[in-house]
Amino acid sequence: MSINFTTATIKDFENIPDNNMAQRAEIFYEYLDFVKSNGHMNYRLKNTSGTNAVLNVNIADQNREFVSFVSSDYLGFTQHPKVKQAAIEGIEKYGTGTGATPLIGGYFDYHSALEKKITSFFNRNEDEAVVFTTGYTANSATLQCLMLKEDLAILDMAVHASVHEGCAFTNKKTFPHNNLESLEHILKVSENLYRTKLVIVDGVYSQDGDTSRINEIYDLVKKYNAFLMVDDVHGVGILGETGRGTLEEAGLLDKVDIITGTFSKTFGNLGGYVIANNKLASFIKFQSRQQIFSATAPHHPQESLKLLILLMKNPSGDKNFGTISIISKKA
Repeated sequence: MSINFTTATIKDFENIPDNNMAQRAEIFYEYLDFVKSNGHMNYRLKNTSGTNAVLNVNIADQNREFVSFVSSDYLGFTQHPKVKQAAIEGIEKYGTGTGATPLIGGYFDYHSALEKKITSFFNRNEDEAVVFTTGYTANSATLQCLMLKEDLAILDMAVHASVHEGCAFTNKKTFPHNNLESLEHILKVSENLYRTKLVIVDGVYSQDGDTSRINEIYDLVKKYNAFLMVDDVHGVGILGETGRGTLEEAGLLDKVDIITGTFSKTFGNLGGYVIANNKLASFIKFQSRQQIFSATAPHHPQESLKLLILLMKNPSGDKNFGTISIISKKA
């Protein structure tokens, strides 16, 4: 198989037939060299300043200033002085690592405090949250323990890669983006064929920027006795009267079975969370491989906790730090 480097994208190199892993890597390395030599390398550029609306980027050994449209630090909390201070205090008290998984020795009081605060943020009971090291694993690790060979995951085709990875051990069907007719057809024909049917959608879709038809999707899910999971990483902090996201805006905050999200976007930090009823949350805590076998996040929850407190006090964020306002000032 011959790949035309002038028109190729990174995705074209995911799987090259009849080439082993070393051969595929060699071909891809040649492609990267081709892109770099033509001055077209736009990925993995080295930033030399903190996350902000304006970044200093090192290109050809020179730092240049650019307005950033790629950051998800929507409210500018990564640079908030109170959040930075919380990070410093977290390191001074707890050090730089946890040394263990959440199941055995790696679960600290700040993890518990963050779980309670994130459930409070979503107006849920304090035992209905699970905190993960990343938003990616909040999706993938949760789905891998909940959805197995007897079950069916039904995905909007535009959901995040972490959702697809999480469905590796189960049956999976996708429907065209926001196409309710197709979703209903899948729900109807599979109604009595699987132990669990879980519909998974985003609240706000990162690539198209549109929202899910969440109220209609919720009605269909209940009509066919399925469950609903909403990944609202791009909606929280942006939509809803108090920033609780797509579900607050739709009046479904207390009705959806599973809510997933990340602390790396609106909250400007690192980590992920799952909101579910206390029985599901407990099951995930003890059955998710990430919770059992991967070290938990160190002091980052300390900063996320401060972010949640700030956001709950001021749902619109700090106007001095918001990304859009900084871009406007720069312009």
